[in-house]
Amino acid sequence: MTAISVIIPAYNEEKSLEACLESVFANQFFSLECILVDDGSTDSTLELCKRLADRYPSVKVFTKPNSGLADTRNLGLEHATGTFITFVDADDTLPPNALWAMYEAALETDSDIIIGNQLRKDGLGRLAVPEHYKRWLQCHYNISLADEPEALLSVSACGKIFKSSFLKKNAIIFPPSQRWSEDVVFLYRALTRTDNLSCISNVVYYYHSRGRHAQNLTNQATLPHITAVKQLISDCREIFEDCDAPLYRNIREGRIKHSLAYHSFQNVIRNNDSANFIELQTVVKSALNQIDPTAVTSDIRLNNVLEQIASAKNYRLLRSRFLIRDRAQKALRIVRKMMIYTLTQGRRHIAPLLALIHPHTLAWFVKVGIAYITIKLKSPPNRHVWLIGEREGKSLNDNGYAFFAFLMENQSDVHPILVIHPSLFSKVPKRFASHTVTQGSVRHLIYSFIAEVSAYTHALREIVCHPLYQRRPPYMPLSGLNVFLGHGIIALHNVPYYSHTNMNARREAPDLFIASSARERETVINYLGHLPENVVATGMPRLDRLHRRIEPLAATEARILFIPTWRQSMEWRSSLAFRQSLFFESVRTFLQSPQLIQFLDNSNLVVHWIVHHQFRRHFEALQTMTSPWVSIERMIDADFSEVLDKSLLLITDYSSISFDMASIKKPVVYFQFDQEDFLGARNGTSLNYARDLPGPVVHTAEEVVRELEEAAMRGFTQKEMYQERTKTFFTHADSNNSRRVYEAIKARLAESVR
Repeated sequence: MTAISVIIPAYNEEKSLEACLESVFANQFFSLECILVDDGSTDSTLELCKRLADRYPSVKVFTKPNSGLADTRNLGLEHATGTFITFVDADDTLPPNALWAMYEAALETDSDIIIGNQLRKDGLGRLAVPEHYKRWLQCHYNISLADEPEALLSVSACGKIFKSSFLKKNAIIFPPSQRWSEDVVFLYRALTRTDNLSCISNVVYYYHSRGRHAQNLTNQATLPHITAVKQLISDCREIFEDCDAPLYRNIREGRIKHSLAYHSFQNVIRNNDSANFIELQTVVKSALNQIDPTAVTSDIRLNNVLEQIASAKNYRLLRSRFLIRDRAQKALRIVRKMMIYTLTQGRRHIAPLLALIHPHTLAWFVKVGIAYITIKLKSPPNRHVWLIGEREGKSLNDNGYAFFAFLMENQSDVHPILVIHPSLFSKVPKRFASHTVTQGSVRHLIYSFIAEVSAYTHALREIVCHPLYQRRPPYMPLSGLNVFLGHGIIALHNVPYYSHTNMNARREAPDLFIASSARERETVINYLGHLPENVVATGMPRLDRLHRRIEPLAATEARILFIPTWRQSMEWRSSLAFRQSLFFESVRTFLQSPQLIQFLDNSNLVVHWIVHHQFRRHFEALQTMTSPWVSIERMIDADFSEVLDKSLLLITDYSSISFDMASIKKPVVYFQFDQEDFLGARNGTSLNYARDLPGPVVHTAEEVVRELEEAAMRGFTQKEMYQERTKTFFTHADSNNSRRVYEAIKARLAESVR
């Protein structure tokens, strides 16, 4: 029997169907059938389906007169033979490994339904925000709708797999001949008939937003649409009649109610359709009478509006009000689009022109000219230059500096050059001073032109930086090998930012992507779309020093390390707004809690807080939290190998430095007081925090103190359970990561010579 049946309905999808099917078979799933159902297309979709069936033996093609998506999918269900069934729209695609991720979870949990995560892709192929709601950014196994009623928010049939025996046993199909919200009825029936569903955090579906479905009933505000909404309300009430789902009224009925009233008004206003007004009013009022008006308080005023239009004498006044509002909204949309277009074009054309006439740019061009002439007239300093940078040259504690130090001390066949900000020269050891260059200097530009390798941890602007351009200057080509060293376990970062599509759009897609482990390598390939031959699992260079020397802790240096990470939402906050933020209040509550102070006093410990470098604008505000038990240090000044080595335990929220600490078998506590907001802003994570992180996840200051007390009773040793989790993130547990990076680069250079 086939493992998975993929049902793809197609109506006039000749432009996108082939890409959709190619993404399905790119999954290389071992047992797969693909059912293409043509819904009476008027273009060449059916002929394309037949050609694709000739190319892929496991494709089955069916056709029928046009009757809508529900009937089309039902025909696919009739012919599906798979143990599991999934649906894909013909103008969407699947990421690599999507089918396997859902299938593996289904076998592991024996669930009737597996709900995966989704990402939007715009017309340029760039990844946008996840489709999952905040509560669904993590994994939940073997649960019911009563456990997580917010599953009702995920109303698409796509991005999920269903056990076929479950669908047949409960006679779950799409509502025949229904052309609006057929997914809602199908999915709600499925969710209310199982006590065993699971959600995985893996992205299993790419929703392509191309301004599609313009003719969908949702966008038409016609009487058939109003009638369809009324039918949907009736169907949903029947489905949930005996189901205890408390969020149903608040979530779904409120949306339907708002949509129903809004589209009714818009239809009358747009078409000046006074003849159908009474009929529309009757249908709307009849449908709204099915809903308890106290269920959704935010929409109660809509009832008052409907009461107003019950009287014919109020119709003209109401219509005028809505007409004015409608015209004003349209005018605002036009103005907004014009402003966005103007700003976009200004950024693309005007800003570069202004930058060209800026004095800094003139000086830059003079330096570029001097560098170019120097290379032409003189022999370059060294043809085996490896140019290395990290964090825009403003730190010396990450993978870039660690790799540079390794090359300086161990490899004489290359000429490493470290790009740094002038303020850091005093912190560079004297033996390295001759191999450093000031960012933007003539020497820096000379090395940029001739570099054999350019290695960076955050962005390529660390290597080639214009004083005004934030990205790599378009007139600064790099002929050498681009190597992305990274700055921590990538699963905890804003993952889509490092997708191949987005890095390529920024003109900094690497030729070699350094991964910390085999697990991370799979993520970079399957989730971020980098080519397998361009990704190597070597480990992080910054861990070498930490693993080489683990000194016994001195009694006077016994301390708890505290490293909360940056929140992007604080980028432009004023000092007052920052002090009123959840971050500031939560951290202050924790550091000043009597329970923590008592624990520190009894244990003769202090908290050493390392402040993320992007908090520099608010550093003075954070200093107000210092006390005899709390010291504070800027991240730019910290030596991470030393502070991790000399700390008993690390408290963080989402920082990847936690894996460095866990790798030397020291305990970590994750204080995630704003988990949902953080994950929503960062586009989620590929990790299940409760199951994958090498330490307990807590949400309150009291819970942190309890974990500290428990760790103290263990002598600040890492639990065996968390040691096992840590191993999955590090393929290599030694101090040779830099050497493996070096060997990977040399191997790639050797390939390019052939």
